[in-house]
Amino acid sequence: MQVLPVHSFMKHIVNKQSKNITSLNDLLMSGIKLLERGKVDQSIPLFEKVLKLDPKNSDAYHFYGVAHMRKGNLKKSLTFVERAIILNPVQASYYNTKGLILKQLDQWSAALQSYEHAVQLKPEASVLYFNFSEAIIKDKNYLEQIEQYKKTINDSPNDNLIKNKLISLLKKVSTIFMKGTYYEKAIYYFKELLLYVPDDAVIYNNLGSCFFNISRISDALLCLSKGISINPHLHFIQQNMIYFSKYHPELTYKEVFLIHQDWGRQFVRTPKILVKRPVKKNRAINIGYVSPDFCINPVSIFFLPILKNHDQNKYKIYCYANNAFSDPVTEELKQHAYQWRDIYSLSDDYVARQIKADKIDILVDLAGPSSGNRLLVFTQKPAPVQCTYMGYQGTTGLTQIDYCITDSFADPYPEADEFYTEQLLRIPTSFCFQPPNISVEVSKTPALEKGYVTFGCLTQYPRIDTHCREAFIQILKQNPSSRLILQAKPFCVDDFCQKEWRFFETAGIPKHRISLLPYYPFEDYLRLYHEIDIIIDTFVENSATTLCNALWMGVPVVTLSKFQFGSVRRSGASILNAAGYTQWIANDTNQYIQISTYLACHLEELNQIRKTLRASVLSSNLCNGNRFTRSLEQTYQKIVSF
Repeated sequence: MQVLPVHSFMKHIVNKQSKNITSLNDLLMSGIKLLERGKVDQSIPLFEKVLKLDPKNSDAYHFYGVAHMRKGNLKKSLTFVERAIILNPVQASYYNTKGLILKQLDQWSAALQSYEHAVQLKPEASVLYFNFSEAIIKDKNYLEQIEQYKKTINDSPNDNLIKNKLISLLKKVSTIFMKGTYYEKAIYYFKELLLYVPDDAVIYNNLGSCFFNISRISDALLCLSKGISINPHLHFIQQNMIYFSKYHPELTYKEVFLIHQDWGRQFVRTPKILVKRPVKKNRAINIGYVSPDFCINPVSIFFLPILKNHDQNKYKIYCYANNAFSDPVTEELKQHAYQWRDIYSLSDDYVARQIKADKIDILVDLAGPSSGNRLLVFTQKPAPVQCTYMGYQGTTGLTQIDYCITDSFADPYPEADEFYTEQLLRIPTSFCFQPPNISVEVSKTPALEKGYVTFGCLTQYPRIDTHCREAFIQILKQNPSSRLILQAKPFCVDDFCQKEWRFFETAGIPKHRISLLPYYPFEDYLRLYHEIDIIIDTFVENSATTLCNALWMGVPVVTLSKFQFGSVRRSGASILNAAGYTQWIANDTNQYIQISTYLACHLEELNQIRKTLRASVLSSNLCNGNRFTRSLEQTYQKIVSF
């Protein structure tokens, strides 16, 4: 069961008009927080009080219904949620909750309709697609309709009307499964779709993305290659190709670099916008940041401290937001920008001209070739100095981008330099972490109570490659009573979990020692660290945000500084250096296993670390936004020619 996180309601609640807006919202939010913490009985009187003061408060009716659903009063909860829908029929979360209630009532057809309505209202909310996918499987109507269409076409091959209906339904179902993380179901239906539309490059891209998300990287690259051969002008497929290549367990980082470099060569002759504006002294420098992630996203966790601490007298900050939607983090970022420009629906040419008109001195990409990037804007060179930073662990492959901002732990000198088309600008530390504003306390070391150590790896599934698993298995074997928690998106599907468990069982690690968890709402995710003693990082590409969150929650992190496959950048080493814990950086796999085992065998030391780690991290360079931004600004000064 997946519900929308509280932040998705916040903007709606805050914007409601009422005479007692502040007190009502405080009361409502208190009830929601109690509900989140499992204190259902305590939340109900608060929702009732809100409804007594404001009988048309749709949010109160909705959460009142959620509370009764949690208590098992399903028919009563359905009544309250339907009342909320009548009062406010455009809230996707209400329809999602209605679907969850109908699911528990075993009314799958009605649940499917409710989920479908939710998705139509909020198509960007990925959590809705999981519930929608489950309803499609349980209700069976869509899937039976597909089989009926196929039978009709077999009997009447020239019936184009039915064929078009089949294609439309296959596209719908496969896309829902893909967005709902039912990747293996999506793969099946995308393959079915290709039988009827074999020359659709976008379908091959989507199929490749599904293979990528379950770490079948070779299959993913083959699909993207086919898509590119069909339509070589779809740059997002090319960019997926270079992005996915980083995760291939047999591609060295030299080979990964060459793939990026080859992609960038096609833009060498892209017509450039002629800009040459020497910065005059005593004039503010115009810096433009370009990102699709100015929202609730890991990039914003690292970008917000920079934006907050920029010297507004010396720097004018322009944010070019390629977000498909806004959320509370977007609104917070906007408050600190000199100029905010939404560019999601604008062409590359238009955005490049706007950047030129804004007289940007330094243009900074915060995405690399990851999803939603605007690298094609950078190929036109609309600013005299262009950089890439933060959002991608590696080179962009573009010679039009002059610099890549990094540090000597992330990209050691001189060995990393040859794997970038950009010149590496090394600052003292290249990560600045904004700690969560949610008050989740650090717990005691869980092993002291459980009697065994729990390792954890909370990350993107493609990062957990064969090399990584082999090390995990060795750690578990050297610590026979220990457990491992893996958290990744595909683990919301039971069939996929069964395959993962079988892999570990084949290696001699029984199922009960491996916990496989899907992504959680953020506060629940932070509380998951209460169950973990030691975080062990991935190899082919290090984690970043999860490592910072682990340190914040008092959990030590073990990372690998050198690895011959995947990404040359070692973000884990960079983060531990900034936090002041370089002793947890391993130079090779053997040392990685040794450090992990040492920590597991010294529980009192582990507990002392846990008691002091948050305060230590807070006072370190990792969380010093002012110091970090001054260092970054000094670097900007060096690369602007007066």
